[in-house]
Amino acid sequence: RLTAAYAIMMSMDGHPTIFFEDLFDIGTTGKRYTHFPENEADLPVRKSIANLIRCHNKLDFKGGDYRVRSAEPSVFFDGSNAQDLIVFERSAKAIIAITDNFSINQAAWIDTDFPVGMVLKDYTGNFPNVTVVTRPNGQAGGRVRVQAPSCNGTVNNTLKKGVAVYAP
Repeated sequence: RLTAAYAIMMSMDGHPTIFFEDLFDIGTTGKRYTHFPENEADLPVRKSIANLIRCHNKLDFKGGDYRVRSAEPSVFFDGSNAQDLIVFERSAKAIIAITDNFSINQAAWIDTDFPVGMVLKDYTGNFPNVTVVTRPNGQAGGRVRVQAPSCNGTVNNTLKKGVAVYAP
C-alpha cells in the first residue's frame, strides 16, 4: 500500500518527501548497505512511485484547487464501495483515485471541474481514457467515472498499485 500512501500525500497541499528506500527497492536486493548507485540491478526503481513523481510534476497537481470527491453509495460499481475508494481532484489539473482494496478494482461516478467533453487519460496505464459527461437532471457541470486498480502487493514492480491518475 506504499504507492497509495504516496498518492494521498502528493494529492494534498505541501511539499511531499520521498524516502530513498521507498523509491529505490534496495530492501529486496540484499544490498541495502553495499549497493552501487551506478548499477540498476543494485538500485531498482519502484515504477509506481517514480510514475507518481512524474505525474505530480508534469501535471502540476498543486496548481489546482484541492477537492475531495465523494459519491453516493448507489453509484459505486462492480464490488466497489465507499470505504475502499477515495478520489481527490486538483481542480482541472488531475483526478487521483486511490484504493486500499487488495483484490477488487474500485470505481465511482464523481462530479468534476473538468469541462464536459474533456477526455482524460489514466497516466498509470491501467484503464482506458474516459470522457467527462453532463451531470444528470440538468445540473451544471460535468461528471466522470473513475477507477482505481486493486493494490495487490504480490504483483512486483508494476503500476497496478491501488492508484490511477486521470488528466488531459
